Amino acid sequence: MHNDKIFGNFETLTALRAFLTAGVLATTALTVPATAEAADLWSIYTLARDNDAEFQAQRSAYLAEQQTLPQARAAFRPSITASAGRTRSSEELTTDIQFANEGSATFNADNASINVSQSLYDRQKRIGIDQATQQVEAASLTLLGAEQELLLRVARRYFAVLAASDSVGLARSNRTAIRRQLELAEERLEVGLGTRTDLFDAQARFQIAEAEEIQAQNLLDDTRRALVEITAEIPTELALLSVDAPLLAPDPDDVQHWLDRAMRGNVPLLLQRLNVQIAQMEISRQRAARGPVVALNLEHRYNDTDGSIAGPGSQRDATGLGVQVEVPLFRGGLISASAQQALHRYDAALQTLESRERAAERETRAAFDDVVSTIRLVKALLQAVAAGESALQAKQEGFAAGLNTNLDVLDAQRDVFQDQRDYLRARYDYILNLLNLERVVGSLSENNLRQVNTWLD
Repeated sequence: MHNDKIFGNFETLTALRAFLTAGVLATTALTVPATAEAADLWSIYTLARDNDAEFQAQRSAYLAEQQTLPQARAAFRPSITASAGRTRSSEELTTDIQFANEGSATFNADNASINVSQSLYDRQKRIGIDQATQQVEAASLTLLGAEQELLLRVARRYFAVLAASDSVGLARSNRTAIRRQLELAEERLEVGLGTRTDLFDAQARFQIAEAEEIQAQNLLDDTRRALVEITAEIPTELALLSVDAPLLAPDPDDVQHWLDRAMRGNVPLLLQRLNVQIAQMEISRQRAARGPVVALNLEHRYNDTDGSIAGPGSQRDATGLGVQVEVPLFRGGLISASAQQALHRYDAALQTLESRERAAERETRAAFDDVVSTIRLVKALLQAVAAGESALQAKQEGFAAGLNTNLDVLDAQRDVFQDQRDYLRARYDYILNLLNLERVVGSLSENNLRQVNTWLD
């Protein structure tokens, strides 16, 4: 990838760096376990990998889906059933026949049986095994997608905390600067050099700055809780993005290359292709229900009766071995309806695949453009910060000389604050866009997060 440094030779960046290292994260206390030292992106990811409930649910679903194939194969393996029982009977016999036995008797009857069944031919179940194989592969792709989503989700929440922390630091600096202008407006009014309009403008801006600081602090609290949601704990401080972090353009800088990779590796697209295959197999499986089913059965039965009024007891052993053939002749139209239903679901899967292919192309183009445009945005905002600070300094000097109003200085201060905040956020957005591009083409992995982690201090 192309390597271009984010920072140029601007003295204003020293001040921005101070906000990044001011330890704003430590000012917000949460009632959760906290480590003693700053954590980096990789350590936060390892916590999320073990504690994120959403990812753990996906992992359990994957393990459950793995059992689909053994269940399908079980239909072609021997089935053995054993049963046993005892019956106690009481009989009483009366008859008008001369010399016939009459009376009553109580006796036990024991019985036991064992049955072994082995499927010899069942095309419907055989297709079911092929379907189960595809379903297991689909489960693996689903888990891969969940892993990639976790990587991106961790990065988003990590940098959301850093961005919120930057906003708190900048809001405090902005409030301090406006307070100074408010004090100057009061002093100038007292000596007759200022106007009440300047004072009211400064007071209004100061109140707005205080409100913005409160909002920034609330956002910081929320982003920290969002990080706790996936890690179950949060460090006192997070490692900050280095001032030397590089701007890496997509390599190669050719959108068609990334589109080709997306068609080969986009996880939702690959998953839908498998769904189409499974739906196609379902048509064959339902149609196979018209065919014969052949099974081998072996059964052994044992009966032991103690006796009866008519005579002594008896014992009986019987063993049977046979081949059973079942051919469905008519099931009320169930087979035809099921096959037609499977055909419509296959058509729906094809349409979904077409939609997914278009979405993958659109998402890839958007992700590629986001990376490229964010690089330009970061550089442009850096220039804006430098120019804004120069303008602010000039207006402050003009205000002292009576050439500019207090409102001019306040407007310049507001613009600098906004440019600084946007610049810092754009740096994080660039990293997230870079990771998202890798996710869209299906190649986002832990190695990408490790690389980003080296850009932290």
